[in-house]
Amino acid sequence: MKKINNSAGKITSKNAPILNLDMDAVTMVFLFADPALPQAGDGRATRSRLGPTA
Repeated sequence: MKKINNSAGKITSKNAPILNLDMDAVTMVFLFADPALPQAGDGRATRSRLGPTA
């Protein structure tokens, strides 16, 4: 995680290339659904799974 914005419920993530999606390394902003997630802290490595949104 690069940055956590608790008030906006957003996480900025700097990602390595995702080869199976033919996606280059990028920085993306995600909304978080789990309120405990931001407690991980800025700069910590995380694992995530990409999927469709409702």
